Amino acid sequence: TWEELTNGLPSDPNDKGRISIDISQSNPEVLYAFYTDKIGNVEGTFKTTDGGDSWLEVNSISNGTSYHWWFGGIFIDPSNENIVYNSGFVMEKTLDGGTTWGSTFSNVHVDQHAVAFNTQVPGEVLIGNDGGLYKSSTNGDTYQKDNTLPITQFYRFYVDPQNDNKVYGGTQDNNTIRTTSAGIDDWQPIFGGDGFQPLVQSDNTNIIYALSQRGNLGKSTNDGVSFNGALNGIPSSDINNWDTAITFDPADSQTLYYGTQRVYRTTNGASNWAAISPDLSNGPHNGNLAYGTVTSIDVSPLDSNVIYAGTDDGNVQITKDNGENWENVRRNFENAPKKSWVSRVEASKHKKGRAYVTFDNHRFDD
Repeated sequence: TWEELTNGLPSDPNDKGRISIDISQSNPEVLYAFYTDKIGNVEGTFKTTDGGDSWLEVNSISNGTSYHWWFGGIFIDPSNENIVYNSGFVMEKTLDGGTTWGSTFSNVHVDQHAVAFNTQVPGEVLIGNDGGLYKSSTNGDTYQKDNTLPITQFYRFYVDPQNDNKVYGGTQDNNTIRTTSAGIDDWQPIFGGDGFQPLVQSDNTNIIYALSQRGNLGKSTNDGVSFNGALNGIPSSDINNWDTAITFDPADSQTLYYGTQRVYRTTNGASNWAAISPDLSNGPHNGNLAYGTVTSIDVSPLDSNVIYAGTDDGNVQITKDNGENWENVRRNFENAPKKSWVSRVEASKHKKGRAYVTFDNHRFDD
């Protein structure tokens, strides 16, 4: 059985969002609750000293924190009920029971996911975030990052066609990175942000394309030393998927394809782009990120006139005449749910007319 705690807490039942809560180990009558509205905007930090019977708003989190991400939370120091950590976009800490807040674990990687305390060693605090694991023996004033854990999440890979020791990877919140020796310990970042599909020109190892979130495309002509923007001709008003689709024409290293809600083509190595399709999705949709976008493009290596495109709202589009006409063949996939995200389209390398499509329906609890 449960009793809702309301005394001193936000009361509007239609405007409650995430609530992060923790119980003091040193004094279990003390709890902190971090409230947000239904959108996720911070409402305040509330404290009880009587086991939840009554609450007092002590303060809102400071340092510009205005949104409570799903991965965040508050954590009370096990030895002191007045020391509380807030793990959000950055790390924050209060020493006075929530009245004032300041930064801690300064300059660690953003997006904090976890906090743990070593109850046997005073001052030892560990945090986990999108950059990895950090350990402090000084309550977050100083810290060291553990660089031995193989925990980077890769979204995409690409191997240099001229040198298979040069391997490129787009990683979650940790840049586009590469190794030039296929070694374990010499990966280096070359392009920032969330890294997605990297590409290397087949006839020139120095020409590299790299993507970050929402389709930000850069091109390097000096082996990744520097990158310039490569979106000339693609309107900023177009809709980009967080993980924007891009690919080469296998028959021509100067021809690439790029997806917004439409498919774009360049024939001069991204000096400029032109649309070769209408909106291939079912139109823009509501969501916390862009929705109604091309998620995968592939060109037949046996016939460059044949191009496949999949969308995040279930369409599978084909052109057999180099973009002049497109046909949505989604109706032919009888076993896939209608709105399933098309996670990949790939043309066969061995037989004309054959292609493979994968669907991802986890957004609909499947």
